[in-house]
Amino acid sequence: MKLFNFYKPKWGGALLLAVITMAGQLLGAFAWIIQLVIEGLIRGERPAYSLDSMNMLLVYVVSFIPVAFFIWRRSVTFKERGEAPVPLNAPQFGSLNVFAVIGLVLLLTFCVIVLIEPIENILPESDALEQIFNMIRKHPVNTALAVCIAAPVLEEIVCRGYMMRGMLQYMKPWQAIAISAFLFAAIHGNLAQGVTAFILGILLGWIYYRTGSLLMSMMIHFAVNTSSTMVALFASMPEDASLQSIMGNTHPEWDYYLLLGFCAVLLVAIVWILHKNLPSSTSLKPLCPDPVAPAEN
Repeated sequence: MKLFNFYKPKWGGALLLAVITMAGQLLGAFAWIIQLVIEGLIRGERPAYSLDSMNMLLVYVVSFIPVAFFIWRRSVTFKERGEAPVPLNAPQFGSLNVFAVIGLVLLLTFCVIVLIEPIENILPESDALEQIFNMIRKHPVNTALAVCIAAPVLEEIVCRGYMMRGMLQYMKPWQAIAISAFLFAAIHGNLAQGVTAFILGILLGWIYYRTGSLLMSMMIHFAVNTSSTMVALFASMPEDASLQSIMGNTHPEWDYYLLLGFCAVLLVAIVWILHKNLPSSTSLKPLCPDPVAPAEN
C-alpha cells in the first residue's frame, strides 16, 4: 500500500482525476445495464431500464475502477522517478486527543448541515437528487451502502487523499482546499448537490489539512450522507420538506432563526478551538528530508 503514497498530482493532474472519475460513471452505468440483461436472460423477461431500480452500489464501485487504475500507474511512475512519498493518512491532533477532535468535528458537521439548508432551499430542485431518494426508499440496503460507505471512502481517497494532498505540495493550502472542493462539487454532476458539495468540500479539506487524517474526513462525509439517508428512509414528510417548514408546524417561526444563529455561533467557536489546538502545519509532507523538485502531473 505504500506505493500509493508516491503519486502527488498538481492542479492539472487533479483536474484529470476528476474527469476520469466522471467518465468512469459511464462504465458504472454500462455495468448496470449488463446486470439487467443477464437477469433478463435468466428470467426470460425483457430488462426494465428504470433509474429508480439502478444498482447504485454496483454503479458506484465500478465507476471508480478507471481512476483507481490511473492512480496505480502514476504511483508506479512517480516511484520509479525517485519522488518522495507523502502519506495519505498522517494523523496529528496537537493538544487535543482523538476523541475530543471527533466530538468537535461531529458538532461542526451538524452546524454545517443546518446552516447549508437555507442555501439548498433557494437552489432549483434536482431530478438527480430526487432519484437518489427514490432509490434509497426502494432499495435501502444497496443504496445506503453506496451512499453511506462507498461514497465517503472512495470520494475522500480521490478528492482529499490525492487531489488535495498532491496540490498541497505545490501551492498554498487555501488554494489546494478550494480547488479540490470545486472538483469534488463538479463530480456530483448537478447544481443542487454541487453547491452543497463545494461548501462541504471546504470543511473536509480544512479538517484534512489540519489533522492529516483521511479517516476524519471520511467520518464527516459519512455523517452527512447518513443523515440524508435516514431522512429519506424514515421521515414521513413530503420530499421538498425542509427543516424550516418542519419546525414551522410545531414552533414559532423565530425558533428556526434562533437555531441558525446558535449553529453559526457554535460553528465559529468550534473552528476557533480547533484552530488554536490543532498543529499549525500539516503532516501531509514528503517523508524524506530532501524531496526532489516537483514533477509533471
